[in-house]
Amino acid sequence: MSDVQLDDWNYEDGTKYHAWSAYGRAKTTSIFFTEALASKLHTRHVDSVSLDPGSIKTNLQVYLTPEMREEGIKTIETNTGRPFSASELKTIGQGCSTILVAALDPTLPSGSFLGDCIVAAPEVYARDQEKAELLWALSERLVGQTFEW
Repeated sequence: MSDVQLDDWNYEDGTKYHAWSAYGRAKTTSIFFTEALASKLHTRHVDSVSLDPGSIKTNLQVYLTPEMREEGIKTIETNTGRPFSASELKTIGQGCSTILVAALDPTLPSGSFLGDCIVAAPEVYARDQEKAELLWALSERLVGQTFEW
């Protein structure tokens, strides 16, 4: 949904916060974290995968109005530069299926991104290994700890 802005990771200290972009950045950050972790732990035989379970029909959407959903769609289109059509909400079982594949399929390559139970390609901006490493370094700086492998 949104690229990560390493030079403004805190939305000008919260003064220019946009909820949908923040949500999208969090999702992209998860993909970057997965890629960085996979590269750091491959010699220890620890796998890391990220995924998009899709939009799942749960009580989390109880307060999501049609207007808010439309704003989210517009944000996606603006940030990705392409049209977006919202798919039908998945059932909880359908949403869990990709999570279960990620957890249980030993053949998945570490660092993979899954969508609809298969290895997929995230948006181009979420495949930047250099940015993934820069984000890792920023995270270490923010928590005040360097992780040695």
